[in-house]
Amino acid sequence: MKVYADNVWEHDRDKSNNMLGKRPAKELLRQAGMMEIYARLAGI
Repeated sequence: MKVYADNVWEHDRDKSNNMLGKRPAKELLRQAGMMEIYARLAGI
């Protein structure tokens, strides 16, 4: 799972602001949820 989380961070991150997702609008709550999911996956 860590490999998956690392891959998502590398490919789905907006490198200009380190926010996740391809959508142009990025809400703080969505970012927090995505970060929690990926942090849990990386910890498995």
